[in-house]
Amino acid sequence: MMTRHQRNGLITLCLTGYISGCVSSPPQTTPVMVPPPPMPRYLTQPLPAPTGIDDIRTNQDLIILLTDYEQLRRRMNTDRESVQKLWEGMKLSMTSEIATKDRDIDEQDE
Repeated sequence: MMTRHQRNGLITLCLTGYISGCVSSPPQTTPVMVPPPPMPRYLTQPLPAPTGIDDIRTNQDLIILLTDYEQLRRRMNTDRESVQKLWEGMKLSMTSEIATKDRDIDEQDE
């Protein structure tokens, strides 16, 4: 035979389970950080000096070719260094954004 306290306790237990069984917490999203792809080597490797030039007929042609090529090569290498610095800066900014978001999430949990 059940006592009044046991019956009330059982009813309370069943009602609590019934009420909280219908309510669920919202699904938690877990941020997944995808690392940036590696920098393609052709964007960062310095350009080599020209080899096997067949169109050179005079010394003047040679001087013009080498001057033009050297100007282009220096400009391209500067561009490649800039691309590499931008790429590294992007990685660092993504890392700091991740750290900031992680701190915000940690503060919300507390």
